[in-house]
Amino acid sequence: MPQSSIDIIIPSYNGRRLLTKHLPQVIKHSSYLNKIIVVDNGSTDGTVDWLAEKYPEIQVVRNKTNLGFTIPINQGVAASRSEFFVLLNNDVRPGKDYLKNILSFFHDDKVFAVSFNEAESSWPQISWDGKIQFTRGEDKSSPRFSPWGSGGSAIFRRTIWDKIGGFNPIYSPYYWEDIDIGYRAWKMGYKVIWDNHSSVFHEHESTASKLNQTYVSEIKQRNELIFNWLNITDKDLVREHRRWLLRHTLTHPGYFKIVFLALIHFLLHKTKLKFTLTDREVLSNVNRPLGKVLDLSIILVTYKSEDTIVQLLDSLKRSVAGYSFEVIVVDNNSIDRSADLSEKHKLKPKVIRNKENLGFSKAVNRGLKEASGEYILLLNPDTLPVGLAIKRLLDFAKAHPDMGAVAPALLDLDGAVQPSCFRFPTIWNAIRRDFFGCKNCFGKYYPGKRTTQVDIAVFAAFLTPTQVMKRIGGLDERYFLYYEDIEYCRQLKKLNLPVYFYPAPKVKHIHGASGNFASHLQSPLLASSKVYYGPLYARLLHAALWFGHKWQVILRRRRFRD
Repeated sequence: MPQSSIDIIIPSYNGRRLLTKHLPQVIKHSSYLNKIIVVDNGSTDGTVDWLAEKYPEIQVVRNKTNLGFTIPINQGVAASRSEFFVLLNNDVRPGKDYLKNILSFFHDDKVFAVSFNEAESSWPQISWDGKIQFTRGEDKSSPRFSPWGSGGSAIFRRTIWDKIGGFNPIYSPYYWEDIDIGYRAWKMGYKVIWDNHSSVFHEHESTASKLNQTYVSEIKQRNELIFNWLNITDKDLVREHRRWLLRHTLTHPGYFKIVFLALIHFLLHKTKLKFTLTDREVLSNVNRPLGKVLDLSIILVTYKSEDTIVQLLDSLKRSVAGYSFEVIVVDNNSIDRSADLSEKHKLKPKVIRNKENLGFSKAVNRGLKEASGEYILLLNPDTLPVGLAIKRLLDFAKAHPDMGAVAPALLDLDGAVQPSCFRFPTIWNAIRRDFFGCKNCFGKYYPGKRTTQVDIAVFAAFLTPTQVMKRIGGLDERYFLYYEDIEYCRQLKKLNLPVYFYPAPKVKHIHGASGNFASHLQSPLLASSKVYYGPLYARLLHAALWFGHKWQVILRRRRFRD
């Protein structure tokens, strides 16, 4: 791509003070600058005359009244002639050389926009929960695919902008227009990037804070609904949105006004859009780091697993179905052929041979150090994914980037459902089970046929984001066996990251019944429970379980006599 010039477009309303402060930095640090275009929204502070006197080279587009943000940006782009243009708020100060390497991203003809790294903000991490939602991404160490380019600090490619149609006037006067155009670009097969090296500083001093905040809030919420109605086209997501809208309106009666405003505006200004990608495809593409990052790392911890490991490895490629993945086998000093069979398998997994049995947690952490996937899937060597189970887990995870983990339904070999979830094991939950008949309060249970949030899912088949696992520090190595899943889910809860039970994908668990001990007191859980609870609480819990067990024996005898 030949060296290109760049225009900078700055919307402003009574922003003379901000322009005085930031324009010198914009001019100083903007490489490849062709011209600056200021779109003035009927300012009364002398902005236009001041610009004519101090910066006669700056092109000014004048509006008689304040038209907000959406339309003025389109006016500024229409006044520009460069292939690339930057949108900057008047309260944004660029860092040194913020544009120096930015054009290199546009060597890819599919790149529509690159968003700058705002010092006090981050890239937008989007998820789906009845509507598109977003939070600030945490990992700012490398460029990422972003759902949109910020309307206040990003660079755009004109040819794609024109093809998409610019900011949709339906969002006028402001809010959600930049989200909309970025999401539309993705659905039309283009890309948006967030660059961690292109630093800017958003001072948050704009005149928007002086507007009527009730009105601003209503516009934000109205445009949020309009965005979902215009852009979300996957039938299952549309159904989920309608259910969310009904629930939210019934539980928040004041929201009916927002729905009414959005509906009227939507019907009056609706436009037909043509898309190439589905919403789920977009959700799976954004939020990812740039570069060759695998979708999934599958970690298998083996110990005397020669009877099942080959069958599991044989099933993985078909179950992942198109996602990029790697397999890491960590063998805990098996005395059989587990490691040898894994090493010779056609998938060519990485095989780590421990010189002794380190237990489950340490073995997983050794695998984690070798993992390069965006997600980690823990699979027991005695499991067997049914059909496209792993692909469906990944589809779900990529559509819910705010999750802590997701687990499938586990089945016996005959297809019978295995209990695979827990509530957090507390004394009160034990009492509720044994004395008050709460069947699912303590011990494993099956949550049912609907996707639901749970406290704990077992590690037999368990998918979690790699960054989340690394943030927690991997598995707690104090647990040799058992309770490591409970501890990990407790850490997720502390981070407010939900654990989902997703029953659509199914995994057969050959030896699943081996963990169903007749009594908590007789099981290998006892040693790990002392680590989890501490000595005193563990003793109290064991006492509660002992009394509960005796009480259940008494009840059974009474029922037998009756």
